[in-house]
Parts: sequence; structure tokens; C-alpha cells
Amino acid sequence: PSSPAPASPLSHTTTTTHLAPIPLHSTVSASLSAVLFSSRLSVLLIFAPCCILPYYLLPHLVPPSSYDTAMKQIDGYMFVFSLLALIPAADRLGYVTEQISMHSTQSTAGLINATFGNFSELILSGVALRDRMYRVVQLSLLGSMESNLLLVLGLSATFGGLKVGHGRIQTFTTVSGSVNPALLLIATSGLAIPASLKMSGQLMDAKSELSFSRGAAIIMLGMYGAYLWFSLRTNLFEYEG
Repeated sequence: PSSPAPASPLSHTTTTTHLAPIPLHSTVSASLSAVLFSSRLSVLLIFAPCCILPYYLLPHLVPPSSYDTAMKQIDGYMFVFSLLALIPAADRLGYVTEQISMHSTQSTAGLINATFGNFSELILSGVALRDRMYRVVQLSLLGSMESNLLLVLGLSATFGGLKVGHGRIQTFTTVSGSVNPALLLIATSGLAIPASLKMSGQLMDAKSELSFSRGAAIIMLGMYGAYLWFSLRTNLFEYEG
């Protein structure tokens, strides 16, 4: 009888590949490079130093008596430079939150985008509060809520209908779809009611106005906490579908 064919020397060979660990500094540098230079809008970041340097250079270039006049002359340029520098900053902030959201659930991703997407506005409000520019903070918050309530919702419905196509109906979950507009309406009312009471003369002193505003703020913070519990624990299926 014929003898069995000899086994191939490669049939029982096991190849083990040992991957060298990636140095931490290489990972950090690659991440920073992706964040800063992966968008063409990052070119506009060059305007950021143009907004900061005049505050440090002008005291050494002009006499103290002319400092205020010189700052007023460049206020328009500073505003334009700041606006141009905010464009790539907002774009990169959205990019980072999207990258974080890729490693989480849909509801957590939405929460991250909603929270850190308004981080620049939070910084602006903090600076305005520090400088006692309360009217700027009020109008900024009110404009943000109104734009989310009307502009974002309207654009979502419009472009969603264009994407779905003619003759088809957009569908959404009733519970989760009604929570966000309700919260926005409550937040808008929390700012509008104290203003209307003050204009009508029912809040005569600053102390009562401050107490009412603090009470409204506490209620809105509590409702936001309840919304987080609703969206991340009790009704998570509403947002994961």
C-alpha cells in the first residue's frame, strides 16, 4: 500500500505577531494634528492672536492718555477678527464631540453634542456676567432658545421632508419628540415671565426680581436633571430606536 503523503511543513506552523505599543506622545500629537489641521477652516485660527495681542501691545505703543481712543478705533477690527476666529473653533468643537459620540450610544451622543455644542456660548455668558453685561446674557440665552425652538425645528422638518421625498411621511416618536419643545417653551417662559412682571410693575424692587429669577433657575435646573434621567434611564428606548 502507498504511504501517506508527508504533511506540509507550513500546516502546523503558527505565526505570532507582536505589535509594539504606540508611544503616548505619538498618539497625542496625531490627535492634536487631526483636531487642528483636518479642516480647511482651521486657517482662520490665525485671527485668534490678532484678537489678543492688541490688549498687550497697545499699552507699550501708545501713551496712556490715548489708549482708550486707540482701542475704540480698532474695536470694529477686533469684532471681525473674533468672529472669524470663532468659526473654526466652533467647527472643531463639533468635530471633537462627534468623535466622542462615535464610542457611545445614540442618546449619550445627542447629550454630548447638545451640551458641548453650546460650550462657546457658555464661555461668552460667563465673561459677560463677569463684566456685569446682564442684558447681553439675557438676550443671548433667549435668542438661543428661540432659535432652537423655531429655526432648528423648522429646518429639520423642511430638510427632512426633502430627504424623505414626495408622497412619503416623516415619522418620529411622539414622547421624545414632544419633550424637547416642551422644555424649550418652559425655559423661554422662565426668562419671559420675570421680564413681563417687571414691565407691568408687579416686581417693584430688585430683591423680589432676583428671588423670582433664582427660583426659575432652580426649577429649570431640576427639569434638566429630570430630562437626563428620562432620556438616559427610564425611556432610553425612545431615543435608541
